[in-house]
Formats: sequence, structure tokens, C-alpha cells
Amino acid sequence: MKMMAFQMMKLKEKELLTWKRNCTPTNIMPILLLLWKEKILM
Repeated sequence: MKMMAFQMMKLKEKELLTWKRNCTPTNIMPILLLLWKEKILM
């Protein structure tokens, strides 16, 4: 179970890196809100 969570984290990191490359200030806020909500739900 922990391994799955770890792999998910790694996946999220990669997604974040791609977002950082091609995201603009307008669409970064909804992404941050989504990540924040996910952290609270965990």
C-alpha cells in the first residue's frame, strides 16, 4: 500500500514538472487548488 502511494507521489511530481513548464499564471491557481484539496482528503 505504501509503495503505491509512493509511486503516486512520483507520478504527481512528474506532472507538476510538466505543468511548471507549460502553465501560465491563469491556469496555475486551479491546479494548486486541486493539489491542496487532494492533500486535505488524504
